[in-house]
Amino acid sequence: MNLELKNDLSYSQCIGKLSFYTVISVIGCILLGYIFLPFAAAYYAALLTYESKGRRVLSIAIPAVMFTVNFLLRAALSLEGVAYVVVGLLIYFAVKRGWSKSETSVWIVIVTVVMLLISAILLAFEKTGSIGLLPLKQFYSNIFYNLKAKTISDLTSLTTQALDGSLVFVCNPFKAEKLFNELMISMLPFLFIIAFLLTGIAFKIYSGFAINYSREGSGIADWRFGASNVVCYFYIILALIALVAPNDGSIFAYTIITLNSIFSVVFAYLGCRFVYNLFTSGGRSRLFAIIVIVLAFIMFSSYAVAVLSYVGTATAIYNNKSIKASK
Repeated sequence: MNLELKNDLSYSQCIGKLSFYTVISVIGCILLGYIFLPFAAAYYAALLTYESKGRRVLSIAIPAVMFTVNFLLRAALSLEGVAYVVVGLLIYFAVKRGWSKSETSVWIVIVTVVMLLISAILLAFEKTGSIGLLPLKQFYSNIFYNLKAKTISDLTSLTTQALDGSLVFVCNPFKAEKLFNELMISMLPFLFIIAFLLTGIAFKIYSGFAINYSREGSGIADWRFGASNVVCYFYIILALIALVAPNDGSIFAYTIITLNSIFSVVFAYLGCRFVYNLFTSGGRSRLFAIIVIVLAFIMFSSYAVAVLSYVGTATAIYNNKSIKASK
């Protein structure tokens, strides 16, 4: 894709705006962590895209200055204030070299998960004041066992009223411990899901800015997230296995649960996009479409994710067939 600034837009105003947004977002990363990562990464990628190639000053100066600020505030044990550069560069090179959005998403999600894990390690070093494997294990072991004891205590203290009016406990210690272990097992897929959501927000911000500021024919409007038929059929098989596979705590069961959780969220996004386009194409407002989708998640929770993931799978297969037929 060849993204160039529209002729009727001021170059200095555009670069100034992107620089300001980047700096503010990076400050948010330094102070509040990865919640601001998609904003900082998207604006920095846009700055790299539109700043004149022959005089890259701000796209080099801003990371250098903000790295210094991050170092002074958080010392060397912080990655939040520099992670945006990695993600921003990936978005920039993906657009410049014409990578598919799906391929780019995979790389950014992997990189984001790695950076989240590194940040978790650095946090342990920062809190313990020591660097090494032993303080790392002690820090998270203490968190794990304290959280486990608190969770089991809270769950085993819950009561409900039986039919005869007597109070009975909802959970016994064994059931409470099993629920806690299942929660801990879900942390890895949850980490990938968080990375995917952060990646999606970064793409939305970058694409929105690029569509409004680029000349016609740039191709950015056609840069869409999708899935090949092979991936779609893989998820269908995975979902079927997840329905019948026993949840016995084995490595096989854990692998199926992890993969199914990650893929279901990815395809649920495609399903959400289909529902959103369906409502907006009927003349309804965008806000109405968003409210309907949000209410579906609130009211039906995991069922909404599953149903939307199946809708997204069917939509992806149909779109792939349409694209193939048009060639």
